[in-house]
Amino acid sequence: MRNFILELRRKKLILLLVTGFIIAVLLSAAFILPTKEPASPETFNPRMSANEVRTTDVYYLLGPFAVSEEDNVVRENLYIAITEDELIVISTGRINDTGIPIYGEDISEEDIDDLSPVKVKGSSEYMGDDINALLADFYNELIGENVADTYNVDKVFGSYYLDTDYSGTNNTLIMWIFWPLVVGIIVITLIIVELRNSKKLINDLKVYEESGKLAEYEEDFLSAKGDYNKKLKVLLTKKYLYSLKTNFLIIPLDDIINVYGSCMINNEINKQEFIAIETKSGSRYFILPKLRESNHQGIDAFRDQLKEIAKENSYDYRI
Repeated sequence: MRNFILELRRKKLILLLVTGFIIAVLLSAAFILPTKEPASPETFNPRMSANEVRTTDVYYLLGPFAVSEEDNVVRENLYIAITEDELIVISTGRINDTGIPIYGEDISEEDIDDLSPVKVKGSSEYMGDDINALLADFYNELIGENVADTYNVDKVFGSYYLDTDYSGTNNTLIMWIFWPLVVGIIVITLIIVELRNSKKLINDLKVYEESGKLAEYEEDFLSAKGDYNKKLKVLLTKKYLYSLKTNFLIIPLDDIINVYGSCMINNEINKQEFIAIETKSGSRYFILPKLRESNHQGIDAFRDQLKEIAKENSYDYRI
């Protein structure tokens, strides 16, 4: 009996580990795959496609019209980019390492006709009102007219800019560490609980061993272990009911007088229905079916099993 119980616990621990590993892999993949950089990114469209990797060809830059700083350190520069067909907005990191020349710094008016486009890649990001306001002021200054504002500048530049300093798939390693760590903590917690329950079961067996009845129980248990009910974690023999839940129970079948479904546990209503067992000695035990949807079927099947044993052994069950 001891080996049978320990084997059940061992299988549960293995199941926890395997399930945890699978969940961690699936969660990591679920977060990584949507952000994985495509082999051939589509052309950047400033009017759609947020948070996606895109490419475009740029001749030169105007600006920057906005500089993002953190702790007095430049983190990002925003420029107007001149492409073949339209004006767009792109951002670079602290320095412009895109290879695109900046008008007024790297090139002048005389160089424009000889420029070749530079292909850049980045993440399409939403601009928002703060960037739009700065962009509108810069654009008005460029053309010498006050025609753009926060709410209409998107008609020229669209609603999205190309972030060339994007992280790409650098979050892959983080995701492969983060989710396994989270799932690992949960699984380890469950394993600790399971080990404590196993220890409690072993201690319960020691109590029966000290009473001198363990040998009888083990012989009876082993004679019918093939009839173990996995759903209820119960084994019924001709003489005893063995409950292998957290609270290990051995109940003589000739002591049982009533079996019924109950949601009332210790005078409190429980959401799940238990199998309640009353005995001649005045004790009441509760066994929780494993699957909620099949509680009633589990209780009925359990009753039927007891009825068969009652008929064979003339036990007095009110069930």
